[in-house]
Amino acid sequence: MQRIAAVPLIVLLAVGCQGENQVAPSGQQVSQLRYVPPGAAEAAENDASLPVPTRKLVRTVDLELRVDDPDAAAESVRQLTEETGGYVSEINAYRVEGLLHYSISIRVPVDDLDAVMVRLKSLAVEVEREHLRTEDVTKQFVDLEARLRTLKLTETELQALLAEARSRGSKADDIMTIYGYLTEIRTNIEKIQGQLNALANLAAYSTVNLELAPTEAARPLAGDAWRPLETARGSTRALVGALKGLIDLAIFLVIVVLPIGFVLGLVAWLAIKGLKRAWRRIRRR
Repeated sequence: MQRIAAVPLIVLLAVGCQGENQVAPSGQQVSQLRYVPPGAAEAAENDASLPVPTRKLVRTVDLELRVDDPDAAAESVRQLTEETGGYVSEINAYRVEGLLHYSISIRVPVDDLDAVMVRLKSLAVEVEREHLRTEDVTKQFVDLEARLRTLKLTETELQALLAEARSRGSKADDIMTIYGYLTEIRTNIEKIQGQLNALANLAAYSTVNLELAPTEAARPLAGDAWRPLETARGSTRALVGALKGLIDLAIFLVIVVLPIGFVLGLVAWLAIKGLKRAWRRIRRR
């Protein structure tokens, strides 16, 4: 029962390091407090003897190129990305002053970044801009691994405690309490494992943000202001619209206005005729 009563403290310390070790906005790690379950001391000694981990570097390149044919260049970028085992994460095509531009983001294996950059530049008539950013996430990666080991050791201890509680016929509330802490620990383990996987993916694949802009040679001689075919189509549509309006007006006059005018004219003629007869009678008198 004393071991079961100590469970909240165990989990508080183990999970507390989860909150204490969050990455600060500046990218630095804050101080941490960890619970070390039985058997963790030996594991810590083994960790101390491990070799220094390989650096985890996240590389991002911003590249702007001038090309003669943006469509062909975009297709070449896609093929090059697939050849290196990478993938296109985003692609956008848009027009500026009638000329097609491309904005492409690709992910390529970090070992192939230099070769890919050389081939990308070979597509260009001129390199407008190139910027490389490198972020070292080794410390964050190592810290996450250490926290993961601590949580797994805590999970093992809680599993043993749960098995012992069941074998001794402990109260259901005590068993469910331990089970709830186990669930919380497992959730934190999966969360940290996801963060490790994300960092590993960022370090394994470099990002290239590519802008493809056309050169002046790609601009058509006639420009986009004069398009005789579109003008002819627009004029034809206007003519057809005008004829339809005239025909609709004629139909309206024949079906609606003409009958009403006839009836009104007949009424007016009968009224005038009646007034003339009345005037003649008055004159006779």
